[in-house]
Formats: sequence, structure tokens, C-alpha cells
Amino acid sequence: MPRWLVPLVVLGALAFPRTAPAVEIAWVTILGTGTANACDFQPDPTPPACFGAVAETYRIGQFEVTNAQYAEFLNAVAASDPLELWDSFMAVDPIAGGIVRSGSPGSFSYAVKPGFEEKPVVVISWFSALRFANWLHNGQGSGDTESGAYTLLGGTPVPSNEATVSRNPGARVFLPTEDQWYKAAYYDAERQIYFDYPTRSDRVPGCVPPSEDDGNAANCRPGAGGPVDVGSYPLSPSPYGTFDQGGNVREWTETDFFGSGFLRQVRGGSWSEGVLELRARDRDSFPQLFKLPILGFRVASFLPEPDADGDGVPDFEDNCPEDANPGQEDLDDDGVGDVCDNCVPFFNPAQTDEDSNGTGDLCDTIASLFGGGVSREEFDTTVSDLGSRLSLLEGSDAAQSAALQGLRTDVTTLQSELAAIRAFLAALEARLDALEARIEAIEALPGIERRLEKR
Repeated sequence: MPRWLVPLVVLGALAFPRTAPAVEIAWVTILGTGTANACDFQPDPTPPACFGAVAETYRIGQFEVTNAQYAEFLNAVAASDPLELWDSFMAVDPIAGGIVRSGSPGSFSYAVKPGFEEKPVVVISWFSALRFANWLHNGQGSGDTESGAYTLLGGTPVPSNEATVSRNPGARVFLPTEDQWYKAAYYDAERQIYFDYPTRSDRVPGCVPPSEDDGNAANCRPGAGGPVDVGSYPLSPSPYGTFDQGGNVREWTETDFFGSGFLRQVRGGSWSEGVLELRARDRDSFPQLFKLPILGFRVASFLPEPDADGDGVPDFEDNCPEDANPGQEDLDDDGVGDVCDNCVPFFNPAQTDEDSNGTGDLCDTIASLFGGGVSREEFDTTVSDLGSRLSLLEGSDAAQSAALQGLRTDVTTLQSELAAIRAFLAALEARLDALEARIEAIEALPGIERRLEKR
């Protein structure tokens, strides 16, 4: 039998086992309506401004990023650490620093100090926070830190495009803007009001240790005297259910300070500052490269698009949403992924299958032609003859001409399909030639027959 009569094979979907990511973020959903809620005017900042108006639905971390989470990040990407994602003050600061490093460049490893696992990570520059977000955006593990939610150029701790860094379209995990941060902290969606403090209250919270949480408390001076485990004030959440947006540590936001290109807004107050720093009206801005023992961050994201097969491609972009196909392979370029295409080699976007046997009608037709003894040459000749006969008959009668024109269209379609068949078969022949060449090369190896005989 000629080699081009290779049976058509329906490709099966590969199973891609998935494991839980090393860093799990507890999200709180902040619902939007498509129309921005009213902002909260604050006269004190210079200049006065209005905060908290956000139209879209988004998610924000329920807690600040912890030492344990950041250490997972470091162990994944900072074996050499040319980007200075770790700082020695994380190790030597006895109150706030929570991560130590061992080893030498190229084999650094990181560990959390005992008792600091759930405390917020600090001594983090704005750029390090962006790189953590990029890593989450890119799936953790060996995920890139310089692209994704943000593009950071130069391969240096302070990127060469520092003055123009902004969030990329399609970012999946990112730093919240000041408005996103503010809405999560102070806005009561049910009552459509803003509180003065992120503890669901207009009353001044108590700066007390966690054991004295009375429903309106926070870790501010004198408080606990240092960072505490995130969520240590369970009776004092924000209206949306986030924790520690007031006190514990100040937090980076994505927002530039009036287009400065080097200052970013920070929010929330810290364990070493007084209670007035927790107010909605209080805001500050720090240089992007600052690393302080009172400064950490939390991340935000948009709701993930539905992904029924869990292959990382949202359903609305997936060419086969029922079966995992992260590579989106589509041999015939018909918009239907190979793993669920009922006739993989040939363009058939309609996926017709009249006999419901799981094989597309086009593949059924070709299989019946060639499997029934019709040679490729006979098939070619038949199509050509049909076209010639139609040319002779066409024009004898208007009705007949119209009917014959319809037949000509069918023949033209058949010829196009034939061209696709020829291209596919030519590709198969080329692959078989390559396999034969490899086999011949192996057979020519010295002593190959003796080795095969021994087996």
C-alpha cells in the first residue's frame, strides 16, 4: 500500500497534572457595578483629593504578604539575587526583619526566622513588590520577575525604565492602586459611605495588643511594639473583611505621586506610628527604592476568567474549552483545537458529523474513498473530468446553467479540499522520509547488528 494511505489518527488529549502553588493568596472580592462609586473627598492632602472611586470588580489580598510567602518567592528566583530582592536588614533587624539567607551567590537559600512566618514582610522596595506580583502573574515557580504585570528593564535592582513603569494590559496580579486600596479599607458598599478608619468605624481605634481587640483596635503605637501576625485583630476588619489596612505596616500602592516618576503613594500607618496615621485622610509618598522596617505590601487581582478545563487559557480564548490544551495546537487552523477536533488534519470549523461516530464527515469521506480502493490518481482524474464536463454543458439553458453553476461551486470546494489533502499527505511523506533516514543512519552505526542480536 502506498505510504500516503496512512490511517487518519484522532489525537487524544494529554493529561497535565497540576499541583497547588507554593504561595496561596487569600482574596477578598470588591464588587463593582461598572459605574464608579462616589469618591471620598479629603481636604487635608496637598493638594486636596478625592479617593476610592472604582468601577470594576477586583480582588485584594485579605492580608499583607508574609515572610513565609516572600521566602518562597526568594527560594524560587533569587539563588544569585542580582536584583537585591533580599536585604540584610531582613536578617539583622530583631523586631521587624524575618528572613535569613545562607549559601553563596548561585546557591543562596532563604529561611524564615522562627515565629516570624506569618508576620508581614518588610524592608521591601516598590520594585521588589512589583517583581513578586510578576512572579505570581507568571505562575510562580520559575516564573519571570521582569515581565508580566509590569515590564522592568535593565536587569538591575532599579530598572532602567523606573520613571515610566506602569501596569500592563492583562495583568493578573498586581499592586492595588491607591483608589483600590482605599475602597477596600474604608468603603461600606451596603450603606454607600466611607468610614474614617479601616475598622468599620469613625471612632478612633485603640492601639492595643491583639489580646485586647475589642472590635475597633489596631497595631499602632504603643500597641504590640512591633509587627504581629497578619489578621491578629479578627474583630476589627474593614467593611469588606480585609485585615491590617490600618497599622501593622504601611503598604505600597501602585499609584504615582502626581506623575513624579519616582515617588509612590503608601497607605495604612504602622506599628511604630500613632493612630492618626490610620485615618482615611492620611497619605504619604516614598521613593520607589525605599526599604523600611515599617513598609510592606499586599497584592490585588481581577477576577479570573472562567477556565473550565483548567489549562490556564480562559474559556473565551480557548480553542477547546472542554479539554486541557495549554499549547492551543490547531494543525488545520480551523479554530478548533486538535484535542477536540473531529477531523484534525483538515479544515472543518463546522465540525459536522452526520453519523455521530466521532469522526468528522470530511475524514469519513476521505477514508471511504481511499479505503474503498480509489487511488489518489483516480480521485484527481474524477475531479478534473467533472470540471471539464461542466464547462461543456454550462449555458445550454438558464435553469440548467444555474444548477450547473452550483455543481461547479461544489467541484471548486472539492478541489480546495483536495489541495489540503495533498498538502497533508506531502507532509506525512516528508515525515516518513525523515524517519527512514534516521533508521538508515542507526543501521549504519558500527556494531549495531551485534548489539541488536544481544538484545
